[in-house]
Amino acid sequence: MDEARKHYKLGNSLRSEGKDVLAIKEYEKALAIDPSFWMAKKSIEFLKQYIEKKHISFGSLYESEEKLKEAIQEYKKASEINPNSWRIWKKLGSLYKDVNQLEKALQSIKKAIKLSPTTSSLYLLLGNIYDLQEHYIEAISSYETALRFSPQNKEILRQKKITQKLHDVATKLTLSPKSTSIYIDIATLFLEKNMPEMSLNIMKKAIKKFPYNQEIYFILGNLYYNLSKFKMADRFYNKSLQCRATTIPSEEIHYNIALTFAAQEKWKEAIKEWEQCMKLAGRSRAALRAKANLELLSKKKYP
Repeated sequence: MDEARKHYKLGNSLRSEGKDVLAIKEYEKALAIDPSFWMAKKSIEFLKQYIEKKHISFGSLYESEEKLKEAIQEYKKASEINPNSWRIWKKLGSLYKDVNQLEKALQSIKKAIKLSPTTSSLYLLLGNIYDLQEHYIEAISSYETALRFSPQNKEILRQKKITQKLHDVATKLTLSPKSTSIYIDIATLFLEKNMPEMSLNIMKKAIKKFPYNQEIYFILGNLYYNLSKFKMADRFYNKSLQCRATTIPSEEIHYNIALTFAAQEKWKEAIKEWEQCMKLAGRSRAALRAKANLELLSKKKYP
């Protein structure tokens, strides 16, 4: 009993110094010696809850600041304190997915599922991770399991439907690897899933296969523009202009290049591109839009 109290008092001393993890270890030693030591048990429970909440709070703060790697470290510390919290493992899985550490994301979600096997949102997230790995059969199976627990969930139904299309289109790609339209279809489906980075990856694969295809460069420009990566958008729009085989009107490309400059408030460059658009095809829809934008700029007295 005296030995147990020594560990308990040492735990209290460490706790007063802010060394909470070491304090827990001392309380655990006290409890191992005397399993009826009620104060040691309560001190362990209280400190674990306190440390877990602290790390979760810091994790949420980092997440709100888009510091995802730091958020992951805080949630990892929370999981070490409470490895039986499926919510912490779900949060870790989601963050690992966001930073493209897909194997770690998969492991975390599987741990969450073991702890809460009837939670449909976990299977939805699992399906999303499989989608990112392009493991469509596993993704469909995950969505089907999710629907067992939430059969009317519209988002799960939508995700399953799109993944089924992805699987079908990807199968066609193996049969017709020289078809550019199939790459575009896959990229479009990933956009429907709100996975723009996967759309980019698919179109980058398409460029390697078809380095002179204007449409692929143009679509990449659009993808980067929608991700607010305007310099990259401008780069690919210009590459599409350099392609010999043209399927997209030049005035349309110049109009989009102007949009990338306008988004960066580079008004002189934007005006130059819109004027070029009008010069190339004054009666086209792109030219009419360019004219409207130029008139709007003149009213606002830009630049």
